[in-house]
This record gives sequence, structure tokens and C-alpha cells, in this order.
Amino acid sequence: MADDEYQLSDDEQKQLVDYKNRYHALSANIQELPDVAELYFQRGQLLLEWNYWYGYGDLPYDEELNEADGMADLDRAIELYPTNVDYIGARAKQYEGRRRYEQTIADYNLIATVQPNDTKYLLAKAHLYDFTLMNYPAAIATYTQVIELLERRLDAWEVSWKTETNWPQMQGNLASVYAARAMCYYQSKQYQQAIADYTTLIEHDARPPVPYERDVLAHHTYYVPRSWCYAALGQHGKAAADYAREEQISGKSREQESVSGTKKDAAEYEQEVRQHTATIEQMEQSQGRPMTSMQPNSLIGSIIGPMMNSLVGGELNDRLAAEYRARAKSYIGWGKYDEAAADYRRAVELAHFRPAYGDMIHAGNATAEAGRYGEAIEYYTQAIEALLDRLEHPERRAEQHQNTVSGMMGKMSEMFAQRFGNTDVAQRTNDMVQQSMGNMPAQSARYLSTVRMNYYPMLRTAYFNRAIIYSKLQRHAEALADYNHGIELDPGNAIAYNDRGNAYRGLSQYEQALIEYNHAIQLEPNNSKFYNNRGPTYGRLGRFDEAFADMRRAMQLSPNNPRILYNMAVVLGWAGQAGEALSYLKQTFAIDPSLRENARTSNDFDAIKASGPQFAAELRRLIDG
Repeated sequence: MADDEYQLSDDEQKQLVDYKNRYHALSANIQELPDVAELYFQRGQLLLEWNYWYGYGDLPYDEELNEADGMADLDRAIELYPTNVDYIGARAKQYEGRRRYEQTIADYNLIATVQPNDTKYLLAKAHLYDFTLMNYPAAIATYTQVIELLERRLDAWEVSWKTETNWPQMQGNLASVYAARAMCYYQSKQYQQAIADYTTLIEHDARPPVPYERDVLAHHTYYVPRSWCYAALGQHGKAAADYAREEQISGKSREQESVSGTKKDAAEYEQEVRQHTATIEQMEQSQGRPMTSMQPNSLIGSIIGPMMNSLVGGELNDRLAAEYRARAKSYIGWGKYDEAAADYRRAVELAHFRPAYGDMIHAGNATAEAGRYGEAIEYYTQAIEALLDRLEHPERRAEQHQNTVSGMMGKMSEMFAQRFGNTDVAQRTNDMVQQSMGNMPAQSARYLSTVRMNYYPMLRTAYFNRAIIYSKLQRHAEALADYNHGIELDPGNAIAYNDRGNAYRGLSQYEQALIEYNHAIQLEPNNSKFYNNRGPTYGRLGRFDEAFADMRRAMQLSPNNPRILYNMAVVLGWAGQAGEALSYLKQTFAIDPSLRENARTSNDFDAIKASGPQFAAELRRLIDG
């Protein structure tokens, strides 16, 4: 045996023998009864179970206990008993664990043909769409199926959500499905639909489990997530009312600034900065001190102390990073964006256990507010590259953790050897740790799903924010590429389609821009900004009837909006209606005189200048004020 070959422990050897005995017994039964589906199913499960626990670790591969044969056994069981949903469901889970999502969904759809009212597998499919694939429209449709089925059962039993029945688990499931669908609506920017679901939950006095099923909320009621939806719609009064109701029910004091529209004054932010600065100075002074009180000359202290110092030191760095992050937020409230960016940079440098991707994005936001667009792009690019690496190689995080712990345990092994002169104790200790760490399910479906759920929103934000900066710099091709990536991650984001339309318009690709604006309007038909962008695009193509229809709709949705009035003047000028164009331009400057500079430096009104001396003179008079 080679020195570096893994040697099974006695317990592991016993387990392997047990698996093989069961495998041989099932194989013998299959030879005698080759048409019994259950035997194939049990053998397939046995093989897959062995490979789950041992195949991804440091233990040797065993040719007899082959994973591929396990999947073949599941296929054979389903072939013999094609209506057994447990067999199909087990295979679907195996496909999902291997990221073969099309086959997973195909199996869930197959179950639906056999048992169309099976909510267990419908929910499994919905969760796959929701958490892993982030296909919110498909998740919403599937959650809706489950809700309809569960509500029909309640109707059949003639009970309501609040009625005491023998089916509390089913009622709890119904509430959680409403909550999951509401979150999908929220992620898709379909705030009214999300509000309707949260209202249903509130009316039935449903309470979210703690922790919340998506680890997004830990509140005791659904008033808070509903308040987020109201805030997103600009209905700050309703949002604040929901926060107040949550406080009344839970007895907790919550910060309402984010939804109430109120802001602290500069003195309050300045005071916050001073408090954070004092805390930072105190924490930095203590960074060089020993983290553990264990005596270095004691046996336990000499072995455990260095390891504890390393672990606690990393945790303290993360706490210090959090304090810099908090001070950065106060700087932003104070309007000091350069200082905020510097604090976010420091948080990135300090972060140890906690990934700092969000800090990179915040640093980009702060430098963008300070007008340093090139630096902002660099921050967003760093965040994107780091997140892509994290998402494409999630096992690296587990490997880093494994290497850190293995290194510390290696030092402990050396100390044992030095103390006791017993290299065998040291080696056995190290082997035990290596085996435990090696069996971490770093690439399991659940782990991957958690990684995606946590980091896809950050990646989407980084792409969208960088695209906005590229657009400001007239780098429309680069903005377009980022919008493409962002929309792929968030296909229900109406504003992103609108902004991608602007990028196409900046590239003079007007027909493609119209497609994007149409998509945005389909998602949010009452957003005046989208009509205000589509109208001039129709005008560029000479489709003035459609252009005027859009501009009138925009004015109806947002009366006296100076930018809409400005664009109406532009389109009228293109259409040869110089007199009406000047009338709208006069209204524009009366509301927002700053738009005079835009009219002075752009070529928006060249058509009016060419209409004749009288119109050109009136235009100059309006622009000059």
C-alpha cells in the first residue's frame, strides 16, 4: 500500500462491509425476481447513499458500489412501475443534486401527469424555480397551483384558516406558500401582487416561522415585508403605518427612516460618525493584544491558544469591518461620499470570515456619488469578478475553510508530538480532522442553492450599477452588455428593460430600443418614465402618431413633469409643429429653469431652428430666459 493511500478505520471498514452485504443480497434477489421494481429502487438508493457519504470525501472509490449503476437502477424501477411517484421523486432529487435541472423538472412534470394534485412535488418544483433557477414567473405559476389545491381542500372540509382543525400542518403550508409567492412577486417588482398576498396572510393572522423560510426576514408578522412593497411604490404613508403596526404587535422598536421618507439632519449624522470613530479607535488599539486568556506555558494553553487567537482574530476583524461599514453609512447620510468610500475600502481589507462583495459595491456607489465614475467602475468590476468566481466555484470557500482548519490542526499535531514524543497521536489527530473536513458537502444542491440565493442579487446589483455609470459616460455598448447580464439574473425588472432600451437608443438602434420599452411597459404599464422614453424613440423613426400617444400617456400619469414636457416639445419640433413645441418648452422652463442648459447645449431643437427665423428667435429668447 502506498504511503499516501487512505486507510479505512475499523468503523469505516464495517460500514463498507455492511453496504456490500446489502448490495449483494439485493442483487441476488434481483436475479431471482428481475421484474420487481422495489428491489431495483432499494439497490439504487443504497448505491447513491454510499456515494453521497463517501464518494465525495477522501475515502477510496469502490467499483462495486457505483453511482452510475444507482441511477440506472432508479431508471429500471420507474420503467417497471411508471406510476410510482416516490420512485420518480427520488430520481428528481438525484438529478437536482447533480444540477441536471431540465431532467429534474421533467420528472416533476411526470409526477404531475400521474398525481396532478400532489402538492409535495409541486412545491419541490416551485422551490427549484424559485431558489435555484430564480425563474420567478415559473415559480409564481407553480405556487399558484399549490395554493389553489390547498384552498380547495379547506373548502371541502368546510373550515377556514383560523378554524381549529386536525390539519394544522396543511394550514401552515398554505401560509408559507402564500409567503413564498409574495416574495417571488416582490423579487419580480410586481409589488401590487405581493401586497395582495401579504394582505391575505395578515387578514388570516398568519405568522412566518422564525427563522423565516428564506432567511430574509425574522419578523413576527407580515406587516414589514408588505411595507417594503408600499415603499417601493412610493406609498410611504402606508409603509410607515405597517411598520407602526408591527411595532405595536411585536413591541420592538424599529427604524422607519427607510420607508417614511424622513431624514436625519447633518448634526445627527456627524454625531454618529464621532461615535463610530471612537469605537473604531478602541477596537484597533486592542487588535495587537492576545485574544485568549489561556496561559501560554500551560499544556492546554500552548496547544489551543494559538488556534483560538487565529479564530478570534478573524472574528474581531469582521467586527471592525462592520464598524467601518456602519460609519460609511453615516458618512453617506451626511453627504461625505469620499469618506464613505474610504471606509468601505477598509471594510473590504478587514473582512475575514464574511465576504466583502457588498462593501465593494457600496464603495462603487459612494465614489459614483462623488462623481469619480472611473473609480466606481473599478469597484463594481472587482465585485463582479469576485462574485462570478464565488458562484462558479462555490467549493473554493469550503476549501479555504478546510485549509485554514487543517493548518491549525497540523500545528496542534506538531505540538502533541513535541509534548508527548508520540507522532502516532499527532498523525491520528490530523487524519481525523482531514477526514471530517474532506466529507464537507461543498457541492451539494442545497449548498449551491444557498450560494446562489445569497449572491445573485449582489451580482445583479453590481451589473446594473456599473451599466448606469457606463451610460452616464456614453459608453453604451458596455452598458448594454451589463444590462444583458443583469436582466438574465432578474428577468422581471422593468426598469432594467427601460434602461437597456436607453442603451440601444444611445447606439441609434431604435427598433431594438422599442422592443425593450415595450417589455418594460408590459411589466409596469403605469410608469410614466417608460412612455417618456418610448415616445421620442417613435419620433426618431418618424412614427409621430404613436409618439404623441405615448407622450400624452406620460403626461397623464405624471402631470407637469418638466422632462416629459421637454420631450413633448422635442417630438413636436421633429414633427414640424414648431409653434406647439415652443409652447411646451415655455411650460418646461417655468417649472424647471435648469433644463435651459440642456436645450442650449444639445441638438434637440435643431428642427425648430430650421423652421424659420421667427421660431429660431423665439427659441433663443426662451433658452436665454
